Amino acid sequence: MSNNALHDILDSLHKQLASLPSLTPQNIEDLKAIAAEIQATLEKQSPSTGNSPTLSSRISLIVEDFETNHPQLTQTLSTLAERLADMGI
Repeated sequence: MSNNALHDILDSLHKQLASLPSLTPQNIEDLKAIAAEIQATLEKQSPSTGNSPTLSSRISLIVEDFETNHPQLTQTLSTLAERLADMGI
């Protein structure tokens, strides 16, 4: 997947976050932190290394928290996690 496609998914995520008033401040902080880390990783254009959890696995954990109340956001996050996993990030 190209970086442009990932940027499009991130743009979609930002738009969805702006339109979801029912998110808690902690939800918003968690999602913004992940989005910022994804952006930084894309700018470096290198997969993660080391023993720390991958971005895709951390996104998958966040997805579990949103499945019931935010299905559209869940779909976007799932797509993002899959694409990052495909890239080794």
